Amino acid sequence: MPGAMNAKAYPSMLAAAGLHLVVDRTLVGTLQAPPDAATHQFIAGQLERTLRDLEIVATKTDLRALRTFVERTPPFADGRWHGATITSSRKLLVARPTPD
Repeated sequence: MPGAMNAKAYPSMLAAAGLHLVVDRTLVGTLQAPPDAATHQFIAGQLERTLRDLEIVATKTDLRALRTFVERTPPFADGRWHGATITSSRKLLVARPTPD
């Protein structure tokens, strides 16, 4: 997502701090969403956060379409995220002091 994380700047920031980048990797995990209330709350919260994050880059039409999807889908008990998968990613940077 544009603007979500400025990971491109991290290697130069680490170098400026006297560190040498050893690992620069994106970790990704995907799982089938379990059908329970906690999962429903997690997915709904992530989608609401996404709406807020996209306000600066998305068109009003796209935001309206996503908001309609988020707000109009039935409650979880009625199948709201049935068959959904959750994918999460994180940037892993490992650095050590720059060798002399």
